Amino acid sequence: FSLHTRSPAHNMSVPDTRGAPHLPLPILFAKPQRDQLRISPCGKFLAWRAREESGVLNLWVQRRGCQPPAPPRQVTYEQDRDVCLLFFFSMDDQTLIYLREPCHGSELYHLFAVDLGLVDQDETQPLLLTARDLIVDPKMTCALGFVGGVQIWCMPDRPRQILVATGTGSLFWDVSLLNLDTQECTVVERNIMSTWYGKLWFLLGSLWSVAVRKFTCGWLKPAAPGATIWWFPDPQFQFRGRLDATLADLGATWNVRDGPRGKWRPLQRVSFDDLNMQLIGSSGGSGNARMDFSDDGLTVDVHTRVGGDTTQYVRFPIASGGQGG
Repeated sequence: FSLHTRSPAHNMSVPDTRGAPHLPLPILFAKPQRDQLRISPCGKFLAWRAREESGVLNLWVQRRGCQPPAPPRQVTYEQDRDVCLLFFFSMDDQTLIYLREPCHGSELYHLFAVDLGLVDQDETQPLLLTARDLIVDPKMTCALGFVGGVQIWCMPDRPRQILVATGTGSLFWDVSLLNLDTQECTVVERNIMSTWYGKLWFLLGSLWSVAVRKFTCGWLKPAAPGATIWWFPDPQFQFRGRLDATLADLGATWNVRDGPRGKWRPLQRVSFDDLNMQLIGSSGGSGNARMDFSDDGLTVDVHTRVGGDTTQYVRFPIASGGQGG
């Protein structure tokens, strides 16, 4: 004996698509002709990346609110490869900033700036603007590394300055204050891996931790030093949170402090076995770890993993540095 049931969908007639046109596979799998549409913070401009006949993506802008509507203007003219991985506006709408490798394949990223003051000049002529490399040191990289997220912060009250992660490698970061006009770059938060004695301390401390764990068969587990791979500011753009990685066990520690010059203390530690790689990311810019500080500075909401197979968004009291609620 068997019982057969028919769902309502089973009784529906199936349209005959034999004569319908098919979408060609080259179009289905083709790269987009336009992407990354942005509106500027003050609402003056739209910007996007558009693909030329050569297949290269360049940046275009269009002024909003004009009657008749202003035409789109091309502001970059790269020929060998796409102009950038990402772009954004300064907070005063005066500058378009984009992230790009100065030398293709170097994995060193710089920020370039295009000033938009001449966008309204003769619209019948090509708009020839010069992009400025904001990172003066050719050996420096910024914002994007092997893992983690994009580390760029724009401050509404200081529109001609931005905060950006900087370093000579693509894993351990300082935080620098970058002036969009003068290109002056000032370190405001320093990673221990930025100095030779910091690297020595990190290496010796890691070796000591590994050795003790080996000799005691895991009975003793001295804390291993960590190096910062991700910074997190509070609403006033004071860096009160950071994510450190340890070499001894490849774990990660979320750290907090009470103020910009306070002492760092661990908020939560996650071992490598329990670490969800979505938090760190498997490539540059793909990490989704977060630390969001409350306006009163008493709590922090952390995207982390606290047991189970999935990540959670957990609120921690900062004063106790203890368990989430």
